[in-house]
Amino acid sequence: MNYPTHLVDKRHKREPSPKDEPADLSFIHQKRPISSNKSNQIYKPISNISKDKSITRQEGVGSPPKGFKASVYTLSTTPMEDRTFLQHEMTKQDYSRVKPLAAEIAHRDFATKFEKKIGQVGEIKYHEEPDEELMRHYKRLPNSILTEQSLKDMLSENLTYLNLANLKWVKNEHLNKLGFVAPNLVELNISGTVADDATLEELGKTAVNLKSIDISHCSALTEKGIKGFFQECSTLYKFWAANCPNSVTDESMLLFVDQEELRSLNIDFCVKVTDASLEPLVEASPPLKELHISGCVKITGKCVTALIQKGNYQLEVAELSNLSQPEFDNETMKAVGTCAKLRKLNISGDSNVGDEGLHNLILGLKEADDTLIKKEEGLKHLTEFRMSSSKINSEGAMIKFCNACPNLETLDMNGFVPLGETGINMICKSLPKLRICLINFTDKISDPYLLELYQAYPDVKFVRTIVSHSDPKDNALRVPFPKIPSKKKGKKKKKKK
Repeated sequence: MNYPTHLVDKRHKREPSPKDEPADLSFIHQKRPISSNKSNQIYKPISNISKDKSITRQEGVGSPPKGFKASVYTLSTTPMEDRTFLQHEMTKQDYSRVKPLAAEIAHRDFATKFEKKIGQVGEIKYHEEPDEELMRHYKRLPNSILTEQSLKDMLSENLTYLNLANLKWVKNEHLNKLGFVAPNLVELNISGTVADDATLEELGKTAVNLKSIDISHCSALTEKGIKGFFQECSTLYKFWAANCPNSVTDESMLLFVDQEELRSLNIDFCVKVTDASLEPLVEASPPLKELHISGCVKITGKCVTALIQKGNYQLEVAELSNLSQPEFDNETMKAVGTCAKLRKLNISGDSNVGDEGLHNLILGLKEADDTLIKKEEGLKHLTEFRMSSSKINSEGAMIKFCNACPNLETLDMNGFVPLGETGINMICKSLPKLRICLINFTDKISDPYLLELYQAYPDVKFVRTIVSHSDPKDNALRVPFPKIPSKKKGKKKKKKK
C-alpha cells in the first residue's frame, strides 16, 4: 500500500544498497587488436621499433597488475584495500637519519617557579656590551692555549708557578694584578714581556710569597723599577735579569742585600755591573749553585772567587764566557775547580784563560781560609764543558783535562785549532759517555778521518759544518763582481761591390 511520504516512518525505510564492484576490470586496460604474425605483443608509444617501423611491446611488460591502474593517487575503480596495499608498497622506505635539533640538545630542567623582578625607582641598570671580535675568537679556543681569558680563569690562590716568557701580548694591566689574584705565587717568569717599572714595583708589594723571578730581556725596565722591586720584595732564592744593561746597574743593585737564601743569579751581559754591586752578596754569603755572569766585563776574578768561597764551593753551573778583563785569569779557575759538584762550565771567549787554567781546574784550591780542602783530583760530576775561541793552545792539556772528567756528555771545542786526528781519537776514548762534540774550524782533521770517527763512535754526534776560514777578512757581505771580458773593436771591412 502506498502511503503518503509524510506518513512513512523513516526508521523502516529501506536505503538503496551500493552496487557490487565487478571482479573483471579488463575494460580499464583496453588491448588493441593484435596482428596475426605478432599475436603476443601490444602497441605502446615510444617503444621498441622493429624493422618495419611498427611500435610494439610484449604483453604484460610495463603494465600494472590486473585490477590496478597506472597511478595510485588518481580516482579509479580499484578496491580500497588493494589501493592502500599498493601505496604502502610503493612508499615503503627507511626513515631519514637526520634527527631534529631537540634530540641533539640535552634536556634541561627549567625552574617551575618564575619570579618577576619589578624595577625600583632610581635603580641602576647595567647593560653588558658585546665582546669584540678578537675576544670572541679567544673564547672559542681550548683551555690548552693560553689567552687572556684562560689566564684569568687559571689565576687563583692555588697557583704557585707561572711562566709567561716571551708572551708580548700580555699587557701590563694584567701583569700588575698577578699578586692580587694569585697571592701564593712562588715562581714567576716574565722574561721577554712588556713589563715596565710600575708593574715590577706592584709585584714587589703584592706578591709577598714570591721567591723566584725572571725578568730577562725586558727592555722597558729601568733602574727605578729594579729599585722599587728590591725595596718591597722578600728574600729570593732565584733572580734572573739577563740582557738588561739599562736596568741592572750598580745603582739599582745596591738594594739587593740580605739575600742569604740566594741559589741562582743570572746577570748575563749586564755590562754596567761591577764588583760594587756584588759586595752585598759576598757579605750575605749565599750558597750559590748557579752563577751566570757572561759578558760582565767589569767584574774581576777576585769578586768571583770571593762569591764561590763564601758559598762554601757549592757551585753547580758556571757561565763565565766572554770575559776579556785581565783580572779574570787562570787564578780564578782554581776556585772554580774546587767546586766538586760542578756540572756545567762555560769559559768560551775568555781571552785570559789558557793551558794553565785547565790545569788549575783539575787541581783546584788546596788551601782556603787557612783550612785544608779535601777534594779529589778532577771534576767527576762535570757533564758539559764549553771552551770555544779561548786561549787554550795545547792539545795535551785538553787530553789531560778530559781524562779527569770521565762523565762528560757535551764538549764544545769550536776554534780549537791545535786539535788533530790523534788528539780527537784519544779524547773520544777517554770519554765513554760523550754524546755531542763540536769541532768547527779544525783544519788538522781531514774529512776521510772524520768519516772513520762516525763509524768508530756511532753514539757520538760530531758537528763540523765549517772547516776553516778561507778569508779571515771576509764577512760574507763582500761579493766580487765578475770580470767582463773586454772586446776590442776592429776595423770594419769594406764590402766588395
